[in-house]
Amino acid sequence: MDKNLHELIQDIKNKKQTVLFLGSGVDYSPGKKMLWDDVLHEFIRNAIPLLNLPHNDVVELQHQLDPTYPAEKKTSDDAAEFSTEGTVSVIKRLLGNDYVPLLQNIIYTQATRKDMMDGCNDYIQPGASIKRTTFYTLFVLAEMILRHDNIKAVVTYNYDNLLTQAICLLQKHPEYFNDREKYPRLNAGSFRPTDIYSGWTDEPFTNDSFPIYHPHGYIQPPGALIPNKRNQVVMSMEEFYDSAKETYSWQHATQIHFLTHYMCMYLGASLTDMNMQRLLSFADIEHNNESIYYLTVKGGAMTTLKNIFHTGNHLKVVAMDNYQNLYNELLNNKNYE
Repeated sequence: MDKNLHELIQDIKNKKQTVLFLGSGVDYSPGKKMLWDDVLHEFIRNAIPLLNLPHNDVVELQHQLDPTYPAEKKTSDDAAEFSTEGTVSVIKRLLGNDYVPLLQNIIYTQATRKDMMDGCNDYIQPGASIKRTTFYTLFVLAEMILRHDNIKAVVTYNYDNLLTQAICLLQKHPEYFNDREKYPRLNAGSFRPTDIYSGWTDEPFTNDSFPIYHPHGYIQPPGALIPNKRNQVVMSMEEFYDSAKETYSWQHATQIHFLTHYMCMYLGASLTDMNMQRLLSFADIEHNNESIYYLTVKGGAMTTLKNIFHTGNHLKVVAMDNYQNLYNELLNNKNYE
C-alpha cells in the first residue's frame, strides 16, 4: 500500500479532526458535463456570439478559447497566453446580468432532483461503481461524512448544493447502513448539512448543523429565494483579485484556520488557483502538525511534476490508478476497528 494512503487510513482510524476540501472533480458523473472545462465551454458558447464579429471569426474564437476543443485542431497559440480567469472576465462583461443565471442553469440542468434521487438509489445497490452510478463521488463523500463524526466541515470551491442533497438523500435509506449503531451521526435525531456563504441568512446554525463552506460563492437551485447581494461568485480575474485583497475575510480566515489546525483532504481540486496556492504556502510556513492530503490519480510525466510541486506545498499526495480504487480503499476501511 502507498505510504501516504496508509497514513491517511491510520489518521482516519485515529479519528483525527478532519476537513474536506473539494473541487469541481467531485461533481464528475458519466454523461454529465459538470467539470470546470464543461462550464467554461458553455460560457464561451453563449457569450462569444454576442461579439460583433463575422460568423467565421466567432467560430474560430470559440475553438481557440474552448478547453474542450481538441488542442491539435487549434490554429493559434495565442489562446494559451490568455488565462482562464481572463476569459471569464470577458464573458462576464458580455453576458452582464445573465452571468449568474447562466451558471445556475449549467449546474442544475445537469443535476436535477431526479438525477440525484436516481443516483442515490443506484449507489445503495450492491456493485455500485463510478462508471455506472450518477454522482457516485458525491455519495461516497456523503457516506464518509455520515459515518465519521471526526469530519468536522467541508470547504468546497463549487457553487452548488449537490453534496448537501447527497447527504440528505442517503440519510433517508437506513437499510443501507446495517451497522448504523456504530455511528453517532446515523443515530442522531437530526443531522443537517448547511451551506455557508456570504450573505447566508438561513436558519440558525446549531449543534446539529454540519457546515459546508463556499468561499467562492454559492448558486442556489432554481426556484430558491434570491440570495443576499453580498454573495458573490469568484470566477473572473477581477473577482479573484478582489478576493485576494480581502485579507481579513471569513473565506480566508476559515481556510487558514482549517489548514493550520486540522487534518485536511483535497479531492477533485486541480490546485491551479493562485489563492489556493497562497493559502497552502501560508499553512506550510505556519507548519500544521496534522497532515494535508491531496487525493488524485496516477498520470504521466506532467502529473509527476505537479505532484512534486504539491509535495513542496506541504501536501501528502495519495495517487491511485483510478478514483474507484481510491474510494474502495477508504470505504472498505469504514469500520476502522
